[in-house]
Amino acid sequence: MRTSISYLEEALERMGDETDKKKAERLKMTPQALSNYRKCVSRMDNFACIMVGRYLGIDPMKIMAACEEERAKSEEKQEFWRDFRKTLSGLAIAAALGATTMAAPSTAQAYTVAGEQMTNVYYVKFRSKNGTARHSSTSISYHLLIQRTATATWRGTCTTT
Repeated sequence: MRTSISYLEEALERMGDETDKKKAERLKMTPQALSNYRKCVSRMDNFACIMVGRYLGIDPMKIMAACEEERAKSEEKQEFWRDFRKTLSGLAIAAALGATTMAAPSTAQAYTVAGEQMTNVYYVKFRSKNGTARHSSTSISYHLLIQRTATATWRGTCTTT
């Protein structure tokens, strides 16, 4: 797993040939703090982690967790932070898969009716006169599927079950 300094160094590399003073200003920290972080004299605070994460376009929690793992004195706490970092990586993968799935059109968006793209589908179940809808073979429930197309015309079908 990456160290907190590797994230910082990547951000500094992306800034190019600027002076360390200008790089520190862009990350909203003092040049002394930047120097101390690079020499491992001190670890980045949460604000510095957030600024580096924003600059890199990644979740700052990854950098914060790396800092906390490096700061931890006991092996138990270091193991906790390692597990936490693995969880963050798993969540990022799940979020990416979810975003990919959500970007795909739903079945309703993909269909067209009479050459017009269907934008909304409404499902209405009518109840019997006494207000109940029985699901036995003797009762009749009417189902109406109404499709609203892009031209605001209505089409419907009625079935019995």
